[in-house]
Amino acid sequence: MLTRILRRRARADGDTGIALIVVVSLTAVMLIAVGAALTSATSGLQQAVAAQGSTRALDAAYAGVQDYITKLNADSTYPQYGNPQSSFSSTSTVSLPAATNRAFSLDTGPNSTWQNVPIPGLSTVGSYRYEVDNSLYGSSGLLRVRSTGRFGPYVRTIVASIQQQGFINYLYFTDFETQDPAVTGQSSCANYLWSTTSRNPALCPTIQFGARDVLAGPIRSNDTLTVCGATFNGSVTTSNPNSPIVNTPTGCAAGTYNGSQPTYAPVLAMPPTNTAMKAQTYADTATNPGCLYTGPTQITLNSDGTMTVVSPWTRATAVTSTGGVAPNSAPAQCGSLQALHSTTGATIPVPANNLVYVQSVPSTAGDPNYTATTAVPGPASGSWPAGTTYTCTGSSASPIAGSNGSAGWTFSDAKSAIRYPLAGRARPRTGATRRTARCGTPPRPPTAAGTATSS
Repeated sequence: MLTRILRRRARADGDTGIALIVVVSLTAVMLIAVGAALTSATSGLQQAVAAQGSTRALDAAYAGVQDYITKLNADSTYPQYGNPQSSFSSTSTVSLPAATNRAFSLDTGPNSTWQNVPIPGLSTVGSYRYEVDNSLYGSSGLLRVRSTGRFGPYVRTIVASIQQQGFINYLYFTDFETQDPAVTGQSSCANYLWSTTSRNPALCPTIQFGARDVLAGPIRSNDTLTVCGATFNGSVTTSNPNSPIVNTPTGCAAGTYNGSQPTYAPVLAMPPTNTAMKAQTYADTATNPGCLYTGPTQITLNSDGTMTVVSPWTRATAVTSTGGVAPNSAPAQCGSLQALHSTTGATIPVPANNLVYVQSVPSTAGDPNYTATTAVPGPASGSWPAGTTYTCTGSSASPIAGSNGSAGWTFSDAKSAIRYPLAGRARPRTGATRRTARCGTPPRPPTAAGTATSS
């Protein structure tokens, strides 16, 4: 009996050991499965966080590009700015702007001075900085911007190509390749040669690029270009949709295109007024103000990269957007007033990537460049430095006629006299128009629209 019971216990103990092994094995398998699931979930969460952080860093990088474009739209001189210490700008000529821009920082430390940008839906912020390559800007108007965005430990970088669309980017730009309808009196001249509403060439002479013309820069016209053997060392763009894209008159040689063959581009609209351009000279709003000159002005471009400016009616080359005088009304880069008021003129470097604007003499007494006159010709006593005289010649608004026009102005001092137009100057070639400065009537002083350049 006892032997039978012991045998039964022995059999029972054997079964119990096997069950324990099975339970332990199943538990281990379950733990491994749970661990694998946790590992997978943790890895997925980490990947999601990394993807989210990387996406937000990329958003910050795009915000940097948009910030640069915004500054570029507000200031046409902005392509000259960048950090010269950047390797991305090694082939460029850049400098830091006078106004601090944290986005040009190259600091990568934890307390860096990158430009912060809010991240939508989050209380935290990302940041960006950018570098500029303007090496192709002079030849093609192309800018490359490398923008780096950062969000926490995540950093993303993009390179964007930006090309401004504006007439000021071209060495030569025209809307119509013909005389101004205001000069010809023919409203039909305000039509493109390629359009269905054609203009009459007999009434609207077409500008022609001759064999001696060499243009070293980007050229663009909304009209059809007429080329007779000219040389183009830069890009040539026209809005003529027809073929051939450039007109070569009978008996003329085809143009020489050392940059690239002429290409098509849509019509580029001219600004409605000159106000936007003049704003680039305002000392209080423009990042790098240009030079403002007033009245009959002579600008001579010299071979050494300088220009000589004679502008006797100019009283302030720097004004504010509200019509006031800037703290420095005659900055050195625009020439001293004493030099501008002499026949010798002020010789200054040609502004790099900047604007020179010549305005008519203001008729408002409160304007910084207003000059009171009591008679025409000649200014009021005390308006000019001792020994200088200014007189208007000929009729008040007539264009140059014949080979020796008389309408214009004469400015003289103890050294010499300057006349515009020059005595004996030949009539401009067909298709080109030269107008003289005009003399007003009291109380408004003489005015001149644009520059009068003597050669």
